Amino acid sequence: GTTAAVISLTDPQHPTVVRSFSLGGQEVDARLVGGTVFVVTQSSPDLPFVTPGDDSAPARQEALARNRAAVNSSTLADWLPAVRAGASQLPSCPNVMHPVVASGLGTLSVVPVDAASGKISGVKGESSTKAA
Repeated sequence: GTTAAVISLTDPQHPTVVRSFSLGGQEVDARLVGGTVFVVTQSSPDLPFVTPGDDSAPARQEALARNRAAVNSSTLADWLPAVRAGASQLPSCPNVMHPVVASGLGTLSVVPVDAASGKISGVKGESSTKAA
């Protein structure tokens, strides 16, 4: 996961952590734009996928069946990374986008953080999608 902190530089000689939070996934980038810090992470679902024990057709079919069962029994929380502040999970993003054509299992999350207040909201999309 990724841990981020909002640090007050009101007294530059004594910076203080105002708030910290953790994001599911690995940090890709972060930028400050007009008073908002955009933290970008990439993650993949944590599902019990298996690989075939050998290259035989029955082994491949069994692995495929087990992987489909894992996907079918998964929940949205298994696919989307969490944002946590302390012990509490922050509200999830109400808008999740995905490509029309399947292009992978990863999720790219863009989490805007107001630099002044530390308020967090989120925007997520498929990880192969590139932002300009």
